[in-house]
Amino acid sequence: MAIRIKTIREKREISREFMADQLGMTVSGYSRIERGEVDLKVNKLLAIRSLLECDWADLLDSAKTHVYYIGKDHQVESVEIGADKLQLNYRSDYLDRYVALLEKTNRELERELNKLRSAQENQ
Repeated sequence: MAIRIKTIREKREISREFMADQLGMTVSGYSRIERGEVDLKVNKLLAIRSLLECDWADLLDSAKTHVYYIGKDHQVESVEIGADKLQLNYRSDYLDRYVALLEKTNRELERELNKLRSAQENQ
């Protein structure tokens, strides 16, 4: 997402200084966003989208339709992504879905790791 923010900002010929000023932060702090060094909170992402005047699909990986986040109170927050919307869901019942997603991703990564190990052994 960081590279997409930077790319859109540059295409729109908006300076980092302007973005930082509008977001109430330092240029250095804003630059960290574009380098992907900080996790964006939803309110900051909303402000960036507004300043860049772009669709969610422009900022986010269009293959992803849900992003899950476990908050400080251990509630799972789901962000549903559409081209022109960002729907926030704060419900603990997302925990099972989130865990299932993590388990699926873990299995996929294990398969990929095993393939790489096999390829390395065959060399």
